[in-house]
Amino acid sequence: PVAAAAPGATPSPSAPVAATPPSTPAPPSVPVTVTPPGTPTSPSTPPDPVTPPTLTTPPSTPVATTPPSIPTPPSTPVAVVPPTTTTPPSTPVATTPTTPTTPQPVATTTSACSTIPGADVAGGEFTASAIPGRYGYEYIYPTQTEIDLLKSLDLRLMRVPFLWERLQPNASGALDAAELARLDEVVRLATAANMTVVLDVHNYGYFKGVQLAASNAAPTALPDLWSRLALHYANRTGVAFGLMNEPHDIEVTAWAGIVQRTLAAIRATGARNLVMVPGTNWDGAHSWTASLGAQSNATALLPLGSNDANVVFEVHQYFDDDYSGTSDTCRAADQAVDALSSIGQWARTNHVRLFLGEFGVSQRSECVAALGRALQVMETDTDVWYGYAYWSAGAWWGSYPFNIEVAGGTPQGAMLKQHAASCPARS
Repeated sequence: PVAAAAPGATPSPSAPVAATPPSTPAPPSVPVTVTPPGTPTSPSTPPDPVTPPTLTTPPSTPVATTPPSIPTPPSTPVAVVPPTTTTPPSTPVATTPTTPTTPQPVATTTSACSTIPGADVAGGEFTASAIPGRYGYEYIYPTQTEIDLLKSLDLRLMRVPFLWERLQPNASGALDAAELARLDEVVRLATAANMTVVLDVHNYGYFKGVQLAASNAAPTALPDLWSRLALHYANRTGVAFGLMNEPHDIEVTAWAGIVQRTLAAIRATGARNLVMVPGTNWDGAHSWTASLGAQSNATALLPLGSNDANVVFEVHQYFDDDYSGTSDTCRAADQAVDALSSIGQWARTNHVRLFLGEFGVSQRSECVAALGRALQVMETDTDVWYGYAYWSAGAWWGSYPFNIEVAGGTPQGAMLKQHAASCPARS
């Protein structure tokens, strides 16, 4: 959960890496409904492989400037056996969107929509306190089950979070071969299904607990990571680069300098892949043009997008009171939807594009209706919205309120499917 943030702050649900993550109790064996628990410790010795129990995990949004609770996997191993296939929503949608399971149907746009609908599939960033961690015990990546779920909802983009320290154990060092192979398998599965993959460094602007703009940080660390990934995935169809999830505690001009060096390193490899550039201060759409000291994200980062046609600005937006995504309410839905409209106008004026990398709601009917309104904005402003990723799917979410990987389907999934039909695949 996130406390009230400083003006303009945008905490949001995913888990950063920190040197000293919070010590929290073990999760109950029976899922908890709304209040997310903290991060339990994993077993010191792997138990015998059995089918993992259902878990209850917290929302992924951090607490102010303190690293948040992180959803934790089962104490029994998942190994490489995919979890039980999730049944897609029982209400299919034809080419004409049907009425959603919520009280307020959403009209479709009259013009062709090119915005790419998608979802985050969490798991690779889980248990940041365990580095490198045991795959299948403390973290997991999407499998064919998640690919099938997203395809059943007509979603064509998957944002895949991972922890920097697992992929590159030492700054400017070699990439871990086993971890890279796991990402390769995710990319293979997704691109075989004609899906776009956004590789998301889910570190909040930190590496091994050190803020990237700190005096003791290596200035070449992030450029080095991305130059290695760019060489590996250079110009691969359907592979996009998410530079960093929700950087914070970094002054905006310092962050702009880090981004500039990282983009230069990527392009120096010859890779022209799409790059998602986030803002600092938790990367909220609602605070994009707000002054963050000397400048706003909008002012400091605009030249980077204006000079590179394959740069898309990534923002996140939640609908609860503090825009953190840690509550199942959506009392700030009107302001959140307005923020998406406003940043869309900013993008159109400045001839740049946007990507909504995280947004999510609970199953409350008024929240699912608000989800539909947000989707409608991106369909209407399809000229500036490259795509979006709903937060979240994932095999280990359990009863997390925003979860769409639920047997029998969810109202959120039905709403996503309805709107995805308005933005069909490009020919």
